[in-house]
Amino acid sequence: MKHKVRIFEVDRAGQPDSTPQEHEPIEVEARAVALARDETRRALVDAGWQVRAVSHAVDGGLVAYVVKPEKPAGRKRQSRRQGRRARSR
Repeated sequence: MKHKVRIFEVDRAGQPDSTPQEHEPIEVEARAVALARDETRRALVDAGWQVRAVSHAVDGGLVAYVVKPEKPAGRKRQSRRQGRRARSR
């Protein structure tokens, strides 16, 4: 069974007055709604989103609330002295 999933990008900080931005809906295929929720979460994570919630919609589909993931902080470079200390321990 195919399930339509509407996707809304919400503000990372969770500002109550911000309006979620709607993205192009997707369809997932699953035998049951619970499996469709799992498949939705998996598909969105694979697409690079952080999933905040997946809920049931009034029309029988699903609604996903996502945020763009933060870029990981780069590794801080060590000085030569710090590197030698770590290796000698």
